[in-house]
Amino acid sequence: MATAPEDTTKPLPSPLSVIANNKDLRNALMEALDLELVCSTEDNDPKIMKLIDPDDLFGYNNQHVSPRTGDISYQELYTICATGTGGAFHIWYPSKNNKDAGFVVYLGSEGERAKVGRSVSEFLQLVCSFAPYFFDVISDLPGINTLPDNCDISGATAQDFNVANTAIKVQNWLSQDDDTLDIQQAATQVLDVIQKPKLTITKALEALISAHLAEPRFAILSADDVDEE
Repeated sequence: MATAPEDTTKPLPSPLSVIANNKDLRNALMEALDLELVCSTEDNDPKIMKLIDPDDLFGYNNQHVSPRTGDISYQELYTICATGTGGAFHIWYPSKNNKDAGFVVYLGSEGERAKVGRSVSEFLQLVCSFAPYFFDVISDLPGINTLPDNCDISGATAQDFNVANTAIKVQNWLSQDDDTLDIQQAATQVLDVIQKPKLTITKALEALISAHLAEPRFAILSADDVDEE
């Protein structure tokens, strides 16, 4: 059993704190990918993020420290964005020895789990580069859940993710969708704030799989898997 986190809240990191303070940017983030910041939006309120609600773990166990992963903990998950599908994005602090290294991870209502940014800025850049198809791309990542027919995230490699095929699929979606102009403009607003360029689909896919597979892996276990250890 992991030791309970000392802090139940943390300041919302930049550039999310900048977006939270601007109604137009909050709307742009919602427009770009149906992401709602989970924090106070009152002008004079401090912008904070809170520890994950247990209901948002969707069957995963964040109290367990696996002997396979040493001191890697999943207790320090702070929610930053909710999605229209019921899932949410969180900042994960895997080690008490390094409070500065917060990764952006995703837990979905269908059991999806993924690390989708090595920083908040990288996460937002990827969201906006794929808009509006970020969730579709996440579903192709290796080790996205703990089902038997899915590869183990701990042993997954970049070869388990076909960048070329996924790039073609996303480009076809974009070319056939005539209703994404407003979404692209909203994504550009967010990119301008974080001072990041929009990546090509291939570059964005390469960055996403690199973030997903970077150590430490987001290998949070389901309650059933914990019982079997």
